[in-house]
Amino acid sequence: MKQMKLMYIALLAMVMMCGKAIAANRVSAKAATVEVVVFHGVKQCQTCQAIKKNSQEVAVEVAKTLSGGKKVVYKVIDFSKPENKKLAEKYQIAWTSLLLIKHGADGKETVKNLSEYAIENARTNTEAFRKTLANDIRALLKD
Repeated sequence: MKQMKLMYIALLAMVMMCGKAIAANRVSAKAATVEVVVFHGVKQCQTCQAIKKNSQEVAVEVAKTLSGGKKVVYKVIDFSKPENKKLAEKYQIAWTSLLLIKHGADGKETVKNLSEYAIENARTNTEAFRKTLANDIRALLKD
C-alpha cells in the first residue's frame, strides 16, 4: 500500500513537470525571432567591415536584454558563394547589405532593409547607426 502511494506521488510529480515543460515550449514557440543578416561579397572595404562589426555587437547586446523566448540571431552570408545564390536572389542582394528579418510566431516573415542607412553611417556615424539598429531590432520584436 505504501509503495502504491509513492508510485502515485511520483507519477503525479512527473505529470506536473511535463505540463510545465509543455507550457514553456508553447511560450517560446510563439516568440518572435529577428535575424540580423549581413550579406557581403569577396572583397570588403572599411565600410563593409564596420557594418559587420557594429551589427554583430548590437545584435549581441540586444539579445542579452530579451526575455519571453524572443531571440536575435546574427548571420554573415557571402552572396558570391554558389550555396548562397538562392538566398541572395530571394532578398535581391547584389552588394553589401544589412537586413533585419523577423520570423513571427504566425510564420510570417517581415524584412527591413537597412543597407543604405548602414553604408552611409556604420563607419562615419557609428553611434547613430548602432542606436538605430538596436531600436529597429527591438521594434520588430514588439510587433
